Amino acid sequence: MKKFMLCTALLLCWVGIASAEKFDCVNLPFGKDLSEFNQENHFIKYKEKDGIAYYNYVGPCFLEQQTKLNVAIAYGFIDNKLYARFITIPNNDDAHADKDLIAKNISKKLGVDPKVYEDGDWYVMSWNLPEKQQKYKLKFNMKTKMSKSVYYYPLLRPNESDDKVDSDQ
Repeated sequence: MKKFMLCTALLLCWVGIASAEKFDCVNLPFGKDLSEFNQENHFIKYKEKDGIAYYNYVGPCFLEQQTKLNVAIAYGFIDNKLYARFITIPNNDDAHADKDLIAKNISKKLGVDPKVYEDGDWYVMSWNLPEKQQKYKLKFNMKTKMSKSVYYYPLLRPNESDDKVDSDQ
């Protein structure tokens, strides 16, 4: 009987480990609970503001941008569910990229054209992806060449206007 209980417990542990997901930083699991993909504790919380908990990710998944530039990446969670990924690039000159090249590349990847407007020194572009229930917003500073972007899941904040969702974290 003890051997049976031990085998059953080990089987349940193995099934639990096997069903745990690895975090995919490229194809983000928006809306999923942090506990579903953080078994190895790769997310480190550093602040909470306006109902969003902000985390650094220190795991093995990385974005192509990280092989070419010094980027700051943070993830936002609402009620422990993945809401957004924030990326800050201090100076796009290092990548020989301007706002037009960045907009072209993002539009090609997302398959839609952005809504565009200016806000002081910032050139702001936003893409709506209704079929995925996701949005992407990029701010490019015309003087400093800094860019800030947020890729987010608006269903976790359905009453938030697009202008209030900022790429500042």
